[in-house]
Amino acid sequence: MKTKTAVILIFLCMTSALPAQINFSAGAGGMFRIDIETRTATNAGSGIVEKESSLAKNFGGFFGFFDAVYAEVDVSLCFFNRSSGELVESITALQFSILGKFPFDMGGFTVFPLAGIQLYLPLAWREKNINTDASSDLYKINGYSRFDMSQLWIRIGAGADLDITDRIYIRPSFLWGFRFSDKSERDYKESRTGSARVNYFIRGFEFRLAGGFRF
Repeated sequence: MKTKTAVILIFLCMTSALPAQINFSAGAGGMFRIDIETRTATNAGSGIVEKESSLAKNFGGFFGFFDAVYAEVDVSLCFFNRSSGELVESITALQFSILGKFPFDMGGFTVFPLAGIQLYLPLAWREKNINTDASSDLYKINGYSRFDMSQLWIRIGAGADLDITDRIYIRPSFLWGFRFSDKSERDYKESRTGSARVNYFIRGFEFRLAGGFRF
C-alpha cells in the first residue's frame, strides 16, 4: 500500500510540473553548417598515431520545424559547393532532426537546451568541369548509393524564443554534434586493416535562425 501511495505521489509531482496543455508552433528559417572530418591512422607495428587528413565542409540551406514545447522536429534542405582547380564538387542533401528540449520562461523570451538525433541523407553528389561543362555523378563513379552515404548524428545545443507578439517569435539556435562513419568510411577502414588502424572523428556545428508562429 505504501509503495502504491509513493508511486501515485511521484506521478502527481511529475504531472504537476507539466503545463495543462501542450502548445504547438511551427516555423521556417535559414541554417549554416560546418562539418569537420579528421582521419588518423595508428601504425600496426609501431603504434604511432598520425593525422592523415583534415577536411571542413560548409553547408547553407533552409529548414522548417514543428514544435510541441518539449520536442522539435525539423526538415532541412542544405547545399555544399567546393572548387578545386577546374572541378566543382556539389552536394544537395536532406536533414531530419528530432530534438528534445526543456524551456525556461525568462519573461518576454524563453531559453532551452536541445539534445537529439539527426539523419543526413544526400540527394545528389556531382562533380562538374567548369571548362568543358561536363558533369559526373560521383555516386556511380565511387560505387555507392545515397543510402550508403547517409549519416547519423548525435546533436546537443541550445536555443531561444524571442517573442515579437503572443503568437510570433524569432528562434536562434546552435547545435554541436558528432556522427558515426558512413559506408564509404567503414570500407576504407577495412581496406587498411593490415597496415594500420584508421579512425575518423567527424564533428560539426550548426547555426540556425527562424521565425515561428504559435497556434
